[in-house]
Amino acid sequence: MSVPDTVCDAFDFSGWHVRAASVRGLAHRHYSTARQDHYEVGFCPDADRLVAVVCDGVGSLDHSHIAASVVSRKLLRQTLDTTATPVTADEWTPMFERAAGAVRKARWNRFGQNESLMATTATIAVVEGVSRPGPWTFTLCGLGDSSIWSRVGGPTPAWRLLVGGKDASNDALISSNHTRSVPDGPMILTVEQATVEPGATVVVCSDGVGDLLDDEVGNRLALEWADPPRAVNFAAQVGVGRMTFTDDRTAVALWTP
Repeated sequence: MSVPDTVCDAFDFSGWHVRAASVRGLAHRHYSTARQDHYEVGFCPDADRLVAVVCDGVGSLDHSHIAASVVSRKLLRQTLDTTATPVTADEWTPMFERAAGAVRKARWNRFGQNESLMATTATIAVVEGVSRPGPWTFTLCGLGDSSIWSRVGGPTPAWRLLVGGKDASNDALISSNHTRSVPDGPMILTVEQATVEPGATVVVCSDGVGDLLDDEVGNRLALEWADPPRAVNFAAQVGVGRMTFTDDRTAVALWTP
């Protein structure tokens, strides 16, 4: 499975702006291994629903890029297809379990075995009624240490954590190198709702970006992302150099009208 070093996308509609990028981290570049993050973004006109998914493959397993791709696509399709408005808490666990089943099937089809060759975190944001005037209700769901942030404006803009992050994913675990994941980890999901006002910015990201947003680099990104940049510029900003921050970087940013 060939994985590009960097991918990025941008689209604008009905006053909404979406930018997405995934950049291979310095560690994977050094060892000539695949970028293990993946994102998916979709809009369903019939449901008037916008969905963003970010998956961060578990780096200790060599084929986690497959799990990240399979889970993000499976979750996107299920969330766009559901008739519930909004997606209820009871629906998330079955959706994640079906995504886990898709990973097990892909693992068996490719390798003919059920050993833990791949795993991924998954974080998803769902916006209902995007064509209507704001504020909007964001439904946020996560498994693992990926996260969702909102930009806090003012003279010195910064970021507010909405869902996820390393603390939420590990609970009492001592090592932050462990995180809940699909397909074989416990399906203990974090589900929240957030009210987002017009003119806001919400970022769904892997921990490679989330760790930066909680760092001094995040203050700079809060300035840079006051307005949506071009797709290639967004990718360059997601991949900004930072000593000891060698993980893959993936982010999907949503600017509300």
